[in-house]
Amino acid sequence: MAKKFFKDIGEVAKALGDGGPFNPDKEYEIVGALVDDLVDLGQTDKVYAFHDDHMGLKDDLSDDFLRSPLDDLDADKYESEIEMVIDQANIILPLSNKELSEEDIEEIREDKISRGEDPDDIDI
Repeated sequence: MAKKFFKDIGEVAKALGDGGPFNPDKEYEIVGALVDDLVDLGQTDKVYAFHDDHMGLKDDLSDDFLRSPLDDLDADKYESEIEMVIDQANIILPLSNKELSEEDIEEIREDKISRGEDPDDIDI
């Protein structure tokens, strides 16, 4: 289990946008926009080579939850879905901030090659 950096979905929103380091000018109004950006960040090479469990995240979340406003989110009703988002954020955000070692770079390169990318086209 990943270390808990974020305890609630508001903290995730602040880290992803709302003045945070990833997209400081973005203000999230609905959960779906936050989840989209979290999954997009998970798709980056720096994260994807080490973690891909976020791939089905949006499919596991209800449409009502995704359309819910962040500032008026029913935490009791959506407790399990909120926890899924927080769990992914606790993995994706630290990986995206991680300083890459030579071993990490090689692992990313191997992952990209395993997915069919031409080794000559890989730039990390």
